[in-house]
Amino acid sequence: MTSRLNHVSVTCADLDRSLDFYVGLLGLRVMSRGERMSDVLTQVIGLGPVRIRFAELAIGEGGFLELFEYVEPRGAPVASRTCDPGNVHFAIEVDDIEATHRRLTEAGATTRSPPVLITSGDWIGGRAFYSVDPDGVTVECLALPPRDERRRVLVLQHEPTGPASSLADWARARGYAVEVLMAGEEWGAADLDSIAFVATLGSRSASYDDRVPWLARELDLLRAAHRSDVPVFGICFGSQILARSLGAQTRPAPAPEIGWYEVDPCDGSPMARGPWLFWHQDQFDVPPGGELLASTPAGPAAFRAGGCMAVQFHPEATRDSIDAWIAGADGEVDAAALEGLGAQRDATGAAYDERAFALYDLFLANALATRTRAARHPSPGEDTDDKH
Repeated sequence: MTSRLNHVSVTCADLDRSLDFYVGLLGLRVMSRGERMSDVLTQVIGLGPVRIRFAELAIGEGGFLELFEYVEPRGAPVASRTCDPGNVHFAIEVDDIEATHRRLTEAGATTRSPPVLITSGDWIGGRAFYSVDPDGVTVECLALPPRDERRRVLVLQHEPTGPASSLADWARARGYAVEVLMAGEEWGAADLDSIAFVATLGSRSASYDDRVPWLARELDLLRAAHRSDVPVFGICFGSQILARSLGAQTRPAPAPEIGWYEVDPCDGSPMARGPWLFWHQDQFDVPPGGELLASTPAGPAAFRAGGCMAVQFHPEATRDSIDAWIAGADGEVDAAALEGLGAQRDATGAAYDERAFALYDLFLANALATRTRAARHPSPGEDTDDKH
């Protein structure tokens, strides 16, 4: 049996007041309105003789919103919360969720939150908030990102012992093909038009050392990605070279930060505290226009700038990669600092990968939402016809 939505009906105390909300504030279009009284309506509703004022509002393809004000019989207001059994809410997709939220709040309508970023599931990258109509009906306002046809991820790997690991597993689970470019090998020209995002990983090299043979080439690629609105996710060294490509300074840290640490999220930051594995001797400044997401006593631990995001720690680390880093430390790091690193990775097990997947989802959601906002609000004079 096949069914499809025909309409949703909301009973209101005052039709004109409800039209001010649904038409004046949410922008729905009136298809028809009037007053009805008929034997058929009385039989269908089953409450005795019925007379209603009504309006039918366009609400997307294949259905409409019906507003009923019962003139006869008159009903009584119901104080029903969204969580109460029997309560129904419905969602409206809006073009500009910030403007919609601002319009509602300025008019005195109730909203339960600002627009909230959706960080997992089929609607990742969308944003939503609940509002309440004049009669207490919950209306969800929803903005979804456009479907992204780019299904390739470009991973910049700098060391044989530093693969993408869980980041690559996550990308494939989300339906992306993963292409890895090794820093010491020849690269062809990157087709950024087909790339969903770039990820740049850890390295023993320094992001400020221009003697590194491949450093200028990677900076050029990252800057080309910025010009093409391709998001970048940076891990450890990758966070530093991403910051540099965005105009920030990088430098040696006052002391190495090696071990498992919790981060201190900034106010309103969605970052999980961890613990996360840190292994670095350099640090970054937050790029101009960027936002610090979390820090440790040693300095910045995560930032985002537009659709880009960077973390100073290693969400992708596995027991094998940690063992390889320990074996290659060559006395550069105090042996006491290395003790227990791999054992703690074993102890965290699948929970660490789950936390890492949630972090990658957060990056992707932010990247998709940023692209949507950029398409909705282009810079003055910007030609958006060829944007993807």
